[in-house]
Amino acid sequence: MAIALFMKDENGQALVPAAIMFVVVLGFVGFAVDVGQMRLTERQMQIAADSAAMAASIEISNCAGVSNCSAMQSAVKSALAENGIPISALVENCSASGGQRYHNFS
Repeated sequence: MAIALFMKDENGQALVPAAIMFVVVLGFVGFAVDVGQMRLTERQMQIAADSAAMAASIEISNCAGVSNCSAMQSAVKSALAENGIPISALVENCSASGGQRYHNFS
């Protein structure tokens, strides 16, 4: 008799689906926070790159066609430092023949 009454009792029947939905919603919130952090970091890196490029372009007239110009490099380093990018993260590959500069921010 007690088992029959227990099986007919419907108290707490919404608890299991609510718990499952809570875990799903919590997963979506975590995903949204991760994507938001990724986009914020991406935007900050783009701002730093843009400001470094602008600082270098301002110094081009002082470099007189020299690809390895110290004024341009110091302007880039200063712009990156102002945007919170540590100078130790800057890796340069400057060649005398106008080579490219590679920056590793990892």
